[in-house]
Amino acid sequence: MLGNRGRKLRAAGLFASLLIIVGTGRTAWGDYAGTVLYPLTGPSGVTGTVNLLGGDDTGQIVGGIGTNAYLWSTSSAPIALNFPAWTVSGNQLTGRITPGHAYVQNGTSGPGTDLNPSGFVRSAALATDGAQQVGGASPSQLSLLLPGVVMTGDNAFLWNGSASTAVNLNPAGFSSDAWGTDGVNQVGAGISTTTGNLPHALLWSGSASDKDLNPSGWVGSLAMAVQGNQEVGWGVPTQVGDSSFQNDPRDAVLWNGSATSYTDLSPAGFSYSEALGTNGSQQIGVGFVTSSSESQAFLWNGTADSAINLQSVLPTNDTWTTSYPFGIDGSGNVFGFAEDSSDDYFAIEWSPVPEPASAAIMAAIGIGLLGRRRRFSAV
Repeated sequence: MLGNRGRKLRAAGLFASLLIIVGTGRTAWGDYAGTVLYPLTGPSGVTGTVNLLGGDDTGQIVGGIGTNAYLWSTSSAPIALNFPAWTVSGNQLTGRITPGHAYVQNGTSGPGTDLNPSGFVRSAALATDGAQQVGGASPSQLSLLLPGVVMTGDNAFLWNGSASTAVNLNPAGFSSDAWGTDGVNQVGAGISTTTGNLPHALLWSGSASDKDLNPSGWVGSLAMAVQGNQEVGWGVPTQVGDSSFQNDPRDAVLWNGSATSYTDLSPAGFSYSEALGTNGSQQIGVGFVTSSSESQAFLWNGTADSAINLQSVLPTNDTWTTSYPFGIDGSGNVFGFAEDSSDDYFAIEWSPVPEPASAAIMAAIGIGLLGRRRRFSAV
């Protein structure tokens, strides 16, 4: 595990204060702290495997316990859902309903809207920004592009709340799925149906005209989220396993609208990493020390060297085995969950820690004194 980079000791004294302001160039993004929001438990008597599927940048989480679907948003009891939602953003829930149709619902009780496009047998809504939905549809059977799984017959789709608004994003000669949207641009991945190559990350802007984001020389990639001019996901620089992604080390990736703009975010000491979200300036994701280790939540500020291991700044009164981020807001607050050594799950918020007011005051005094000394010397 990486050392605690979220909290750094601050040296006392005027000189150290000056260094904080004018020497190190640190910002409010430099220090982070994790806070437990509430336990992710079911109603009394409900048992089964906990499966947390998605969340947003306000602390909401959707998932299930056994065969029961829930929305968690506060420390009060979870809200039972009338369909198995996979994602949530604000008031909007998306996923798939029987008989395998993409579905969107505003609110927790419905009714919702069947998004299945005309001429397609099955579909799924994989993401929403609260207004626009993206996912995939198949004319025969749905085979979503999950990490390590090659698609067969999928078409990436975009919806704006109804089946009649469906836009087929699939490039000619490809199978594809869309995994993220910010309401203007959409991201996902596609695989050639003729060459059989591994998937390439794709960027759309509301139509089937796409940009291939796969870095030159990489064997494959997948884009998971978009906000403004940033796209994030992961890719495989070198294939060392079989014909899928399963056994290949993967690196978290940031793009700015083109394949050549990519930045490898892979943190030191982690063989596997994935970028899962962005607020347009910062990125969130996970790192795995090895292919068999548990995920650890990460935050980046555009470079691999800026990586902050968010699991390392969780409260120290518990022992944490895994963590996962779902969303990041415009102020840099990160929301997700963590599991402890007792197999209990908790909703988590990671927030920037502002510079102490005393340090800022001392720095201001120091800068003032320095300026006065310089003016005195010049007389």
